[in-house]
Amino acid sequence: MPKDLFSFFNPNSIAIIGASRDIKKVGNILLTNIINSGYKGKIFPVNPKTDSILNIKCFPNIEALTEIPELVLISLPAATSLLVLNEVATKGVKNVILYASGFKEIGGEGLKLEENLISIISKYSLNVLGPNCLGFVNNNLNLNATFGNSNSEPGKIKYISQSGAIAASIFDWSLKTNVGINEFITIGNKTNLTEIDILNYFMTQSEREGDSSNFPIGMYLESISNGPEFISLCSKLSKKHPIFILKPGKTEESSFAMKSHTGSLTGSDDVLNSALLKAGVIRCSSLEDFFIASKTFSLLPYVKSQNVTIISNAGGPAVISADSIIENNLKLTQNPIDLLGDALANKYLETGAKFLLDKNTDSILFILTPQTMTEIDKTAQAISAMALQHKKVLVASFLGGQKVQSGITLLSNSKIPVFDFPEQAIKALSFLNQFDNLNNDAITGEFPSIVTHSQEVLKIISQPSTSTIDNISADKIIKELEINVPESIYFETYESAIQFANKFNFEVVIKISGDKILHKKDLGGVITNIKNESEFKNSIEAIKTKFPNTKIQIQQKVKSGIEIITGIKKDSVFGPILLFGIGGSFVEILQDKNIVILPALKDEIKHILKNSKVQKILTKENIDSTQVIDILFNFSKAQYLLDKISEIEINPVILNSDGIWAVDTKIILPTINKEII
Repeated sequence: MPKDLFSFFNPNSIAIIGASRDIKKVGNILLTNIINSGYKGKIFPVNPKTDSILNIKCFPNIEALTEIPELVLISLPAATSLLVLNEVATKGVKNVILYASGFKEIGGEGLKLEENLISIISKYSLNVLGPNCLGFVNNNLNLNATFGNSNSEPGKIKYISQSGAIAASIFDWSLKTNVGINEFITIGNKTNLTEIDILNYFMTQSEREGDSSNFPIGMYLESISNGPEFISLCSKLSKKHPIFILKPGKTEESSFAMKSHTGSLTGSDDVLNSALLKAGVIRCSSLEDFFIASKTFSLLPYVKSQNVTIISNAGGPAVISADSIIENNLKLTQNPIDLLGDALANKYLETGAKFLLDKNTDSILFILTPQTMTEIDKTAQAISAMALQHKKVLVASFLGGQKVQSGITLLSNSKIPVFDFPEQAIKALSFLNQFDNLNNDAITGEFPSIVTHSQEVLKIISQPSTSTIDNISADKIIKELEINVPESIYFETYESAIQFANKFNFEVVIKISGDKILHKKDLGGVITNIKNESEFKNSIEAIKTKFPNTKIQIQQKVKSGIEIITGIKKDSVFGPILLFGIGGSFVEILQDKNIVILPALKDEIKHILKNSKVQKILTKENIDSTQVIDILFNFSKAQYLLDKISEIEINPVILNSDGIWAVDTKIILPTINKEII
């Protein structure tokens, strides 16, 4: 059940515990910011050593308040904050901000303090923002509840940030660029209130505002609290609201002694990218991108921007921009239009007006360089006039320094996105185009049904003494997912083995199979290209000699074809994931990583397959991808086994003229210090 946070971020009354007369103290800055922001609600400073601060009556403690405030700000050291929090909770307050650092982020004693904090929150069912946070700004309420220099103009965009420093930089930047802020919420250690709670709060606002609601959401997150819930919320919000994120940490998950191919290929950042794609969230690769996205979605209409026309008074920047357009998956409507260095403002206006009426132009990039005859201010005014009269996307790049500053200011004041460099303007168009594509790539269908497994299969996956499941047992599980597997037996006697091999004219494969064997081919435990009974017997003998205490599997040989790998494991943040890509012996060299967050619709798998190397091969061979989509969809049902297994992988799946076959399945069970080879 989502928390009701309306009164938290829209309080009618606020108490500041730790309010101070010292202008260098956080308690003084908080009170000053609240007053200066124009907040109209009741304010209760709390300080036992004075009767008033900034001409507002002061109270000695929370008990002395004449009413229960809707929000309490605690500006005290970490340990003292917890003592006061108990008093606040006893008073009946439910909404609290803790600004102090010194909790889990410092380890040691800080961890103990955080545990105590969690206990108090749980005991009194509190809503606590922080600790170690800057607070929040709500410009709808004229409320600045931060201790930063965070004056900002009202605007469309809402932010969530784990970093107070990044918040401070955005406040300063927004004043320079005239990009207004709607709400900015910093969550710090997010001990209690997380990005999930804030997104739920934004969702409530969106529903309340209805069709008129069109605010963008920018997030800086160092971790994601609940992956599946994050995807669910963002998927709903992103249908109407552009969401973009900056998240550091592009390194792979820490390694362990022996990974399956699935484990090796699915780094945490790869999973995050797939999760963001599923959620409809645009990922920024840098702080620069984050600021560009902020300006883009705050100032531009949410319309198609893919087909770009460049109008410039200089050839060089225009040519460079043409390359950047292609690199950002946009399209150039024609060669850049060079107005030449003597172009006056009316030339920009005349040319721009022409392309505003061009049905093949979605967006226009105006580039200006300060040459001798350039009318900088008049050109800025002409672009502003065009933007007011048309709904097409207009962006500008005024290159230079002091000479172009007045034009940049004019454009900023007119809420026209203007950038220092053309590549930044093109990135802005790219972000807009990504949002347009997310809304137009409709994915429909039903999630895979839960498979009811036989008692035999349930017994197989409940083996406590093993690390992996043997091949034939694994095949039984795959068959229950409606996936074809080649026939197999285990070697018991030469008579039964030869009888089986004869059935396929000795077109068989001999391989080792055991509960701790994962990479049998690497160990020399696979023999192929058997032609007759003599070679068959010799191969059996060779395997028995090399692996004396290991099961020997004899499997029907599948004709060569396109080889695919697919696997399922559980990500620590986002839950079950499906991997697929080019399979076979060179899977880790080719690194064809395509990740689907589960559960997934068949259309989702189709969408990701479309951009994979697998699809390129299928297209080259003129093969319909339907079979691959079907097998991946059926295989995705194995996600419901992840409470019993750690990973399941098929490598390879072979697609040939006889159909599509799961040739070698590996199932890894939860293990503790068990050697897998």
